[in-house]
Amino acid sequence: MKFKISSLKHSMIAMLFATALILVTLMSTLWLLHFFNSHDNMIKGALLEVAHKSESKSVEQSPRFIKTSKWHQLPIEIRRHFDRDLLSPNQIHHKSDRTSPLSRPTESVYVMLITKPDGKVHYVAHHFKEPPNAPPQNWFETPEIQAILFGAFALSFFLMMLFTFMYSATKPIQHLYRWARQLDSANISSAPPNFQYEELNTLAQIILDSLRKTEASLKREQEFVRYASHELRTPIAVILSSVELMDKVEKQWEEKSHNAKQRIKDASLCMAELCDTLLWLDKAEHSQLTTQSVALSSVLHSEIENLSYLTQAKNIEIQIHTDSYKANLPYAAIQMIAANLLRNAVQHTHEGVITIIQQQGSIQIINKEYSDYYEHYPDKSGFGLGLMLVRRLCRQLRWGFRFEKTHGQCRASLSIGEPNLMLTKGLDDVLCEQSAL
Repeated sequence: MKFKISSLKHSMIAMLFATALILVTLMSTLWLLHFFNSHDNMIKGALLEVAHKSESKSVEQSPRFIKTSKWHQLPIEIRRHFDRDLLSPNQIHHKSDRTSPLSRPTESVYVMLITKPDGKVHYVAHHFKEPPNAPPQNWFETPEIQAILFGAFALSFFLMMLFTFMYSATKPIQHLYRWARQLDSANISSAPPNFQYEELNTLAQIILDSLRKTEASLKREQEFVRYASHELRTPIAVILSSVELMDKVEKQWEEKSHNAKQRIKDASLCMAELCDTLLWLDKAEHSQLTTQSVALSSVLHSEIENLSYLTQAKNIEIQIHTDSYKANLPYAAIQMIAANLLRNAVQHTHEGVITIIQQQGSIQIINKEYSDYYEHYPDKSGFGLGLMLVRRLCRQLRWGFRFEKTHGQCRASLSIGEPNLMLTKGLDDVLCEQSAL
């Protein structure tokens, strides 16, 4: 079943107009009834006053009223309008003749049957008849016409107030509608404007918060895809090179074939751990990563070996100084950070020495020759993406990280378990914040 979608503004106008029409009609009707009731009460009071006057005459007649104790003594022009047997005691009975329902009566007759405590009965009547030479009546002088005019005026005034109210009430709603339609990623960070009403301001904030959450979720998904494609390059390269090596040496050197198979296995496990870490990093609410006893020197040596496919074609010397420090760490995270920092150093060093210093929970990677390529094209080689991933991991793990560059040298420093690692003037990076992204 299809439902017709109507405009809120038009629905409100129709509802309020119908309400106003009903109210004005009721008010006009009540006003008209009150007018006639007041008129009848006035006549009734006059009839009662005449009834309680002296009863010296059987028939008393004045220019306005007639009082008698006998029904047949009333003038025929009065008696012809009523049935004697249907008259109720002490109640006013009224009959009028009109040329039209909205015109002034040309003849009006009022009769009361009054019973007294002693059992006597009196008839009091009032007869009005418009004189033949009476001036013509103006159309707006009758109570009925005046009630209609009053209702029309009240309805017009209400409609004017209604449209004024609807304009002032719907203008902020239309403003909210236009503002919500033009929201995009470019202006979603701006504060919402004031829509005059607290409810509209609350609704605007709800819309903005919802869009911001959606934008943040989409951004996390995009970053996850970029991170995954960036991080999986090394293990995929290791797998491919190992498979090629196996094809060449499998029949001749069993030991080398075994080593290649082991590298494939290690690279596959590495990819699985990388995916787990990236999924963990992509979550809005982070749980605790699984930790294990990790020797930092072993991680560094393993990653240097994995990057041999990059160093073979370059005149690069890697000097590594490590100790036997071990700690309970999330292996996939430390492996990812080390792989990124080492790969960045190797990729952007054409020749020279790369120095790696590991002391306890501190790691420094220094390459003597720094390529200016990153300064102009940071994303094409993955260098900027790798550093961004390292920053996010360090923020979430509350590890200290800094990255500084000078002419001919690039230095990356990692301090595990020290989120308050301070930076000095001239550094490119900022301290990894303790709060989650």
